[in-house]
Amino acid sequence: MVVKDKIGRKRYVIIYNVKDLGLILKSISKKFKIDFQFIFKSGHYAVVRVKHWDKERFVSLLNDFNVPTLKVTGTIKKAKEIIKNRELGNNGSQSS
Repeated sequence: MVVKDKIGRKRYVIIYNVKDLGLILKSISKKFKIDFQFIFKSGHYAVVRVKHWDKERFVSLLNDFNVPTLKVTGTIKKAKEIIKNRELGNNGSQSS
């Protein structure tokens, strides 16, 4: 497996959908120069993709803006699975 140092790996941050989420994400992007991509919103949750070296700072800034994060994953498939399980009433992501 080749480590993608120059390109960077992607991380998917699952956050709770709060009021004015778009404005909060824009202000984080402009003030703190963190590049991210809004992937999708599903009910009570939203998924944002960031580079792996910005992940810790991004999650910390979200917590500073009172936006709770649920989990950080490496694949969009796992993020969708976690959200699906949470919406069905399960607490975690359990494999079958």
